[in-house]
Amino acid sequence: MIRICTVVLMLIMRAGFLRAQEPSVGVCASVFGGEGSQSRQLVGLQICFKCHAAGPGAGQDELAEQLGIAVDGGWIRGNELRIWGGEDRHSQAYATLQGETAARIGRALGREGAIHRDVRCIACHSAYPISQLSAVDLLIEEAVVKTDLRLTQGVSCEGCHGAAGDGFEGNAESPLRGWLNPHVNPDIWRYLSPEEKCRNGYSDVRSVVSRAKICASCHVGDVSMGRVLTHEMYAAGHPPLPPFELETFEDLMPKHWMEFDEKSPELREKFQQRAAVKRGDAESSQGRSTVISALVVYAAFLRLTADLADPAGGEELQGVPRPVWPEFSQFDCYACHHDLKSRGWRQTAQVSGRPGRPRLTPWPAALARVAAASSGGAAAFGGVEQRLDESVLGTPFGESAAVTAAARDLAAACEAMALSIESTGWSGESQRQVLEGILAAGGGLVKPVADYDSARQYAWAFAVLQAEVAGKKRAEAVEEWFGRESGLSTRSGVPLLLDLKVGEPVQLLIPGATKEREILQIDPRQVLPPIAGYDAVQFQAAFREIRQKLTAEAAPQ
Repeated sequence: MIRICTVVLMLIMRAGFLRAQEPSVGVCASVFGGEGSQSRQLVGLQICFKCHAAGPGAGQDELAEQLGIAVDGGWIRGNELRIWGGEDRHSQAYATLQGETAARIGRALGREGAIHRDVRCIACHSAYPISQLSAVDLLIEEAVVKTDLRLTQGVSCEGCHGAAGDGFEGNAESPLRGWLNPHVNPDIWRYLSPEEKCRNGYSDVRSVVSRAKICASCHVGDVSMGRVLTHEMYAAGHPPLPPFELETFEDLMPKHWMEFDEKSPELREKFQQRAAVKRGDAESSQGRSTVISALVVYAAFLRLTADLADPAGGEELQGVPRPVWPEFSQFDCYACHHDLKSRGWRQTAQVSGRPGRPRLTPWPAALARVAAASSGGAAAFGGVEQRLDESVLGTPFGESAAVTAAARDLAAACEAMALSIESTGWSGESQRQVLEGILAAGGGLVKPVADYDSARQYAWAFAVLQAEVAGKKRAEAVEEWFGRESGLSTRSGVPLLLDLKVGEPVQLLIPGATKEREILQIDPRQVLPPIAGYDAVQFQAAFREIRQKLTAEAAPQ
């Protein structure tokens, strides 16, 4: 079982070096593209396409055998771009800026006909760093959109793996070598340490901590990258971001990579013999990933809150005006936007503070509390979280300096726990303890009620851990517990599972393309009704029923 000393955690949280101006998580100074990420150039999909759009069934292996070429041997799929372009919503990210929903948002924001050029949108809807884009009044030139495919191809390979091209740090006499050329030699590249790859600008996607932070930069927000979804954007019609759980989202992307335990025994053995950093059995645990990512995602939310609230300015936005605090998007939307009921469950949802003082968005903390408890850090976590609550609820929307300090300290605690879990073992007992914690939290045994987004967090994490504990495929566990006839979704009254295929299919042509592609256009009218129909009491009852059933099954006969 993972244990983290509470005293050590308190010392870590009080340490002066754990502040926003210092690197947070990951093995590199920045997990986003490694060293010099702001000056490295994107190479675009054209080069990646040569090796990652073929794969089994495309004649690649047969041709290689005929020509005497050594094929990869199964370390990669070889058809990564076909998966990404055909099924992954990231490939549609920029195209959505040209749809009708985006057009309506643009009109509401006073950017009619230009929302696809707004760097505030491009920051998350493209792999192109907005720090490298020239903009006037936050708009890049139309000519750039029409000619630079690196911008319009969505969140492509380099959006997560880091810019692959060379760059210059400060002046032309100090070149930065990119990872494009080194990585085409797998006999060398494959076995380098994350730190060595980082020096070439490559993000450490093997690390759960690093990977979760990369995802959270868009799915939660990151001030330093100009990725801030404001209340003004929501009011203009931007669909609400769903809560984020790493394993659930990766499973539905769908995965375009092979996990270490999916590779052949020969390749795994060779890697363990030659690699600078060995791979442990715990790394394949999806439950472990869920716990680590829960802490990292909460830390990302807290750092975003601190940077926005910081009266001293916090992190620098990339040419984007800093929102004036309080930025309402950081607070619980449904404290204001909900039906009025005299005896509704919402009256017991806020257990501290006074009426009229909204709490911070609750879902990022839901799984993080369970993770902290399972890691032996509940006391330290709870103490700082209480200080954060007091700073937020003591006055309307909180006192900014106090909110900033408490949020940074709690973010540091979450990151410390995440790094500790990633660097230590993970046992079956740890898995069971986390599962019990999720069932207790979802059943209302820890907090009185859970809002809809927190409920989805519990449901998603339950599916991940229960499938692994029971030795079942995820789809089997989902069908068993969330099926239409008798599943949790039916008993709780609303859909809880994540469905990335919800939306209105439309045909759009991105600049530079010669053929339209179908994308799913998200409409708030489709995603908001379940939130309005959610009832926490029904959800709690359903989760307690599951807990009782699993307890009875585990009892000696």
